[in-house]
Amino acid sequence: AEQDMCSLWHMSEPAVLSNLQLRFAADQPYTYVAHLLIAVNPLKPIPDPAEVSYEGAASSAALAALPPHQFAVAERAYRALLAQPAAGGGGRQDQSIVVSGESGAGK
Repeated sequence: AEQDMCSLWHMSEPAVLSNLQLRFAADQPYTYVAHLLIAVNPLKPIPDPAEVSYEGAASSAALAALPPHQFAVAERAYRALLAQPAAGGGGRQDQSIVVSGESGAGK
């Protein structure tokens, strides 16, 4: 199963659902679609990884190598808030995180 569904050979509804089902069966409820994090309710407790592994990722590449998780989304947003302006006009960017789901889904 792919951690980022952008890596799927065919991007179709059956392929997306199959990938989510495979990750669910492997107790991996989080899956990326580029910068979007999809969380499937695992219907049981799943231990969170150590926050330190996400906070301690020295670079964006190291952070991207970690499994999909809401800690990674928060860490990327936090780093973008703290980024120093670059010579080309890049740097700090406003951030927002949208959490959506059914009522009672544990958001």
